[in-house]
Amino acid sequence: MAKFRTIGLLVLCLAAYKPANAQQFAQPGNFDFYVFTLSWSPQFCASTQNQKAECHVPGNSFVVHGLWPQFKSGSWPANCSGVPGPADPSKEANIMGDPTLVEHEWKTHGTCSGLSVDGYFALIKTVRQSIVIPDAFVHQIQNAQLSPSAIKTRFLAANPQLTSSEIAVGCANNALVQVQVCLAKDGTGIACSGIKDCHAPLVNVLPILQ
Repeated sequence: MAKFRTIGLLVLCLAAYKPANAQQFAQPGNFDFYVFTLSWSPQFCASTQNQKAECHVPGNSFVVHGLWPQFKSGSWPANCSGVPGPADPSKEANIMGDPTLVEHEWKTHGTCSGLSVDGYFALIKTVRQSIVIPDAFVHQIQNAQLSPSAIKTRFLAANPQLTSSEIAVGCANNALVQVQVCLAKDGTGIACSGIKDCHAPLVNVLPILQ
């Protein structure tokens, strides 16, 4: 009997275990902070073979991927309600580059914000307007090798309202993928918690599309 009780407890423990950096259900508005994610478009387009709408816009450097509710534990809420998204996603595509992405971001992340559809995308626009993309990335016409700290330094120089702890650089296979800014619910900077930061010595930064 003791053997079966032990096995039963083990099963319960495994069922209760929830790894960090995983989606979890939450009520809309129940989260700790936002992660504003800017995708490095040249790398994104290289990985998708230029099949996405944003990849046909010359000069794209950092493109808004989303404004994501996040928990300090490293997990995040997702698909928090069935509230429909924008009636015309193409009207929001100017900040995200792709109507399909607009629909996905609302369904997966926007429904967890506690905001209305219009309020959520208005906040995204406000945050985007407050973040300055460093000139070096706007005019990145050649391949470059940069350290994650150098990328942060450029963003901090262009955005003195932010601190190093409020920015995370994302990489994959030693290539720049994204830069994330952690924000309180009112849109002001907040220290990132549970967000992965790139630890590669150097990352490859592809040039923007001409």
